Amino acid sequence: MTGHVEILSGTKVFPSGADPFADEDAYHDLRHFTVDVTFRGPRQENGQGGWAVMNGGESHQLSRAGNWAWPERFQQHQYRWDTREEALDMARRHVDAITVNGRTWAQWQTYFAEQDAARAAAATSDA
Repeated sequence: MTGHVEILSGTKVFPSGADPFADEDAYHDLRHFTVDVTFRGPRQENGQGGWAVMNGGESHQLSRAGNWAWPERFQQHQYRWDTREEALDMARRHVDAITVNGRTWAQWQTYFAEQDAARAAAATSDA
């Protein structure tokens, strides 16, 4: 083979309504709710390779059944897709349900907006 081989090897999927370009602090928090779709190499007979859907690092992966876990090597066939499109579809279906400390990204946004409104109301009543 001559020349370079280039593979689009990873895609980040953000929750609905999220803006990863807003600012660095927002991106820092948003990364916990982000799903990565990553090429793990050619598919192998033992189930390794293919496309993985991950959150919070390479070990936390989404299974074909829709469950998040830390699969053992012998379980990897249950956590891999043959095509990027299949993996992206699964990532899109599950990204909005990821929770951190019991809340999804959307629930945290509502919580923070309520806190800001309460602080503004308290500041107005104190004035």
